[in-house]
Amino acid sequence: MFLPLCLQKAIEEELMCFRAQDVIQAQKELSCAYRLHSEKIASKPAAFSPFLISRNLMRAAYVAARMPATFAAIAYCLSEICARAPFLSPQSLLDVGAGPGTSLWAALEVFPRLQKISLVEKDEAMMVLGKKFLTKTHHPSLEWLSLDLEKSPSFTSHDLVVCSYSLGELSAEAREEVVERAFAAAGQILLIIEPGTPAGFQRIVQMRDWLIRLGAHLVAPCPHALPCPLQGRDWCHFSARVERSALHRKVKEASLGYEDEKFSYLIVSKEPISLAASRVVRHPVKRSGHVRLTLCTSLGIEERVVSKKHGDLYKKARSIEWGDAF
Repeated sequence: MFLPLCLQKAIEEELMCFRAQDVIQAQKELSCAYRLHSEKIASKPAAFSPFLISRNLMRAAYVAARMPATFAAIAYCLSEICARAPFLSPQSLLDVGAGPGTSLWAALEVFPRLQKISLVEKDEAMMVLGKKFLTKTHHPSLEWLSLDLEKSPSFTSHDLVVCSYSLGELSAEAREEVVERAFAAAGQILLIIEPGTPAGFQRIVQMRDWLIRLGAHLVAPCPHALPCPLQGRDWCHFSARVERSALHRKVKEASLGYEDEKFSYLIVSKEPISLAASRVVRHPVKRSGHVRLTLCTSLGIEERVVSKKHGDLYKKARSIEWGDAF
């Protein structure tokens, strides 16, 4: 995946206000701060404190280093909505914890006919940055809402509601309340994305259980509504590849021309939608004459070997990738 060209240019223009070495250093500090914050919350949940990006330099580093990967993960999940429910055509989008508006850019790539877009963000400076980027595009009905997710009593109804990388910024007590309000506002679909780490996956599992109790219908990635079979040291996560621009490589001091973003996600709907029979939860092992797949099924995690004798199923298995329905 590639960031839209006009967004790439807007990010490049924003970074021209800072010395390159300062942005590189800020990116390192930001990455370290995220990691330490995640470790602290995982080991001492009661000591929760929200993660804040306090300086404009850090925000510039964030949009240069993190926005492309976040865009890729969101676009991946929105494409999965199209794959599982091609009959749905969302006309409105609500992003709960919008940051600089990343989900908007991804949503317009997948659902270009969106008529109404609402972006909720409490960081005023991040909103200003997002608005600056959006001057590069035009949308007939777009509003930014300055709200603290934990204090907002409700959200207005939208066909598609997205919570991407925002639950980790909430206390454990607030997550269920925010997700319940987000699901109530979702006319068709609710999408939740978290980092593809054990802690991020645990948040997804907790919200999965909570949403099922609220009457939500699973769409993806789960092929069933039974208890998640992945426990202990194992966790469910997926990957989206984004092509790095020259600026992206420079800020991250990277040599590869691409980056793989690992994430966990959950899509639920208000109405029942046909589930996949199974989901590929590990990289397929493709050998001469056969493919070995690790699948999540209603019977749990299964190892399945598909060989040439399986005919058309083998042809499909040869093209299958990690994360695909099977």
